[in-house]
Amino acid sequence: MISITIKNLAEFQKTISAYPEKSARNFNDAIKKSLLIIQRAATTRGRMPRDTGALASGWELNVGTLRGILKNKMQYAIFVHEGTGIFGPFKRPIVPKTKPFLAWQKDGIWHFAKSVRGMKARPFLQQAVTEKEEEVNKIFNEALVKTLKQV
Repeated sequence: MISITIKNLAEFQKTISAYPEKSARNFNDAIKKSLLIIQRAATTRGRMPRDTGALASGWELNVGTLRGILKNKMQYAIFVHEGTGIFGPFKRPIVPKTKPFLAWQKDGIWHFAKSVRGMKARPFLQQAVTEKEEEVNKIFNEALVKTLKQV
């Protein structure tokens, strides 16, 4: 039988056992930084429409253990992002459900129509993710290097 004696085995085991805690802390920081960068990019003027500023200020960020969620709490955010009517997922004009025509008020003037084409998509979040992908990868690589140095 062959046996190998590992010097400092106890110290090595202690270091390895600290890896999950240290890596989780570093990667949670990377997740939070990444989501904030994406949020900032999504909110850029020209990418996200601004009427009242509610959409731009409607972000909610939640970071848990090795996971993060960035969402916009404004109910209409999905319609701005994905588009509506012929420009949206169903590719159909918007028509009234129970009345003979649609009616809405803009700038104090009433408008009426039997149907409307809808609104083109403004995929602000998807554009931000695509634009910041390289920067996010760099943040995670730095978190990995930092973790390996700590172990």
